Amino acid sequence: MSGKAGRRPSRPALAKLMSCFSLSVRTSSFVCPLDDLNFTAANLGGNLNISISRGFYLDPPNLCTHSLLNLLSTIPGSLRAPETQPRFIIVTSMAATSESQGALPLILKPLYYAVLPATLADKLGMERVLSHCAGWSWSFKDEPSNDILPQSWQSTPRLPSQGELKNVVIVRPAVLTDGESRGDEAGTTGKAPYRTKKDMIMGSAYRVSRKDVAHFVVEEVLPNWSEWEGSGVVLAY
Repeated sequence: MSGKAGRRPSRPALAKLMSCFSLSVRTSSFVCPLDDLNFTAANLGGNLNISISRGFYLDPPNLCTHSLLNLLSTIPGSLRAPETQPRFIIVTSMAATSESQGALPLILKPLYYAVLPATLADKLGMERVLSHCAGWSWSFKDEPSNDILPQSWQSTPRLPSQGELKNVVIVRPAVLTDGESRGDEAGTTGKAPYRTKKDMIMGSAYRVSRKDVAHFVVEEVLPNWSEWEGSGVVLAY
């Protein structure tokens, strides 16, 4: 992490960042009014339900993935060239793949395996779409199911072709909490507020607050874009 992680983030910037998470469930679209910052962030999800026959399930099951497909397919032609593309910061999960789930701390496995498999399946769909559009190799054995991504998803009209999307960072947080931002306090304690790793796997990764995800985006990723561009970053305390 760079030394800028401890600075107090701009409140207007954080307010704008949080406004990115406004979703229209009916249209599976979302708005991110960050023209001055030139980036888009996404962290969406369907309603988590439970039934005797299905266990925990999402309705709809692929809201995150479908919204991302819609977003990428509606990039204007004027913003598709590498030099004009906006910066995309997409929030998924540190446990989107079976490999990363296998590395989870033992105490978290019941939560992820029993309660969150539907949520993680949707995050896997996001990861698969981003990997294709950014031209990253897909080295994981997992493939999204057809209820997350149809077999013909790569031919979605106007979806960026393989490798066309250049300015991408994926943030993969641990279990999200509503706690305070340690990043706001780092300047007084001198300690790193959270850990980061450019990988799907981080040992002893338990949780991180939503406020610190915002702190990481505003104070670390944006001002140090060249350091993070083209990577997937696990974020945890």
